[in-house]
Amino acid sequence: MLLRANVLAGGYSGIRETTLDLLVDMLQRDVIPVVPEKGSVGASGDLAPLAHLALVLIGEGEAFAGGKRLSGREALTGAGSSRWCSKRKRGWRW
Repeated sequence: MLLRANVLAGGYSGIRETTLDLLVDMLQRDVIPVVPEKGSVGASGDLAPLAHLALVLIGEGEAFAGGKRLSGREALTGAGSSRWCSKRKRGWRW
């Protein structure tokens, strides 16, 4: 998670600052997403782990928090964080 936050903070990924803040907040509050040891391998090999990390950001999936395995929503709520919500972004007009 720390490496992903570092890459996203570089400013080349088109990510909102609030999304990055939530990821860093999860690290600071010791909310760690449950990522299966085995899974599908995409072209880059990291698609399944990133998907499980993103599930917790939106309050889905599972995470370890306070030494317990909880649902993503319970882990975020228990840590005093709120889940990420998508919003409209500027885009091309045709």
